[in-house]
Amino acid sequence: MKKVGHRKPLYTVVQEEIMNLIRGWDHSKPLPSEMDLSKQMGVSRSTVREAIHRLENSDILYKRHGVGTFVKKQKSVVSTALNNLHGIQNIVRSTGKTPSFKEQRIELVTPPEKIATALNVSSLTRLLRVSQVYLADDTCIIEGVSYLNPVMYAENVEGFSESIRRHGEQGHSLFRIIDQETDYGVEYAVARIEAVAADEELVKTLELPESRPIVHLQETHYASDGTPLIYSMDYIDASRFELYVVRRRSF
Repeated sequence: MKKVGHRKPLYTVVQEEIMNLIRGWDHSKPLPSEMDLSKQMGVSRSTVREAIHRLENSDILYKRHGVGTFVKKQKSVVSTALNNLHGIQNIVRSTGKTPSFKEQRIELVTPPEKIATALNVSSLTRLLRVSQVYLADDTCIIEGVSYLNPVMYAENVEGFSESIRRHGEQGHSLFRIIDQETDYGVEYAVARIEAVAADEELVKTLELPESRPIVHLQETHYASDGTPLIYSMDYIDASRFELYVVRRRSF
């Protein structure tokens, strides 16, 4: 396990390292202790604890009192909580499946006005649009379309595009690429969810029965200072990729 660097927020990097660790993990064995993980990664124990807590909330890990932290056995579908942001490849990997792309396209486009407004840029600004069709064990699960704010790459569009292509094919999420290649990092997102009928193109892309409804997830992803970094539209086959929300009582 490699030591974690100091890009923020640090707990999200630790989460990613833990998910890499548990790929193919024996479900009968507990994970290393928080103390051992903190030493191996070169971070504080509180950072490890926060990362584990978030993975518990995502239904990926669970604790057995007095025994340790274990990897939860997942259903045959890929599933994740909407509470936390992990990146689709990491979610697929955490369930013991192999992530890959059916296709990946990176283009410089003029966005629809709605998206330009969400990213707080002029409607005439050309943005990088990343279109990815995700597979889990060679099964189509999601078509994702992401528009990226040029504040992250304006001085080196071609270099950033190549980084996305190369690192994406290596299984790295857009979040991780942004962390590594820019001075920004995605901290939170605002999401809108609706059920829609799959059109002819989506039926073909996701290899769906024509009558199947899909989940349309629209999100604006923000840096810690409120800068909008990504506007994404995910078209999800809910029979293969399950979304849920952890809700807590408020007083």
